[in-house]
Amino acid sequence: MTEPTEQNEIPVSNEMLDDEVARQTSEAQHNEQPGIDANPGEPAGSEIEQLRQQLAQAEKDLLRSQADMENFRRRTRKDNEDRVRYAAMPLVTELIEIVDNLNRAVESAQTSGSDQGMIEGVKMVSQQIADVLAQSGCKPIDAVGSTFDPNKHEAIRMEPSDEFEPNVVTQETRTGYTLHERVVRPAQVFVSTGLSDQQTESQESD
Repeated sequence: MTEPTEQNEIPVSNEMLDDEVARQTSEAQHNEQPGIDANPGEPAGSEIEQLRQQLAQAEKDLLRSQADMENFRRRTRKDNEDRVRYAAMPLVTELIEIVDNLNRAVESAQTSGSDQGMIEGVKMVSQQIADVLAQSGCKPIDAVGSTFDPNKHEAIRMEPSDEFEPNVVTQETRTGYTLHERVVRPAQVFVSTGLSDQQTESQESD
């Protein structure tokens, strides 16, 4: 009886293995030259038959091992594909809950007609999203007040500043994020060029 196998696995049964071994044994016997007496010292007929049976069993074991190995490779490949495909499942599950809260905030604002309720609801959802991202290793990049780093910051404007030293971020126009120390997207920022000429002259006159 054929043992139950997973989908796409190679079915292995004793009947199939016996048929394959019998076919190979028949071919071997057909290729033997009849009419030639065994040389002295060769195994007797019973010993030859025993050796043939051992060879048949060895061939059967080899075929089964090959089929088992191929099935193992297929299962491993499918497991790896599923692991990659569903890697984001925990994150998606938590984000779905946040989407539910956002929808509740919208419905509440529409029912009450209060913009303040809508604002508070959106703030709550935004914080929930930030918490979920942080739990997954995704964090915002420090920008304002930090020394400009081209690996983390994208400068879209240079401007004089009486508050920040040259090459220091003065303003952030879009938050950047890292995932486990790798930049997902850089923060878009304004960068200080130092004091303006007018401020410099004012300081010198003082």
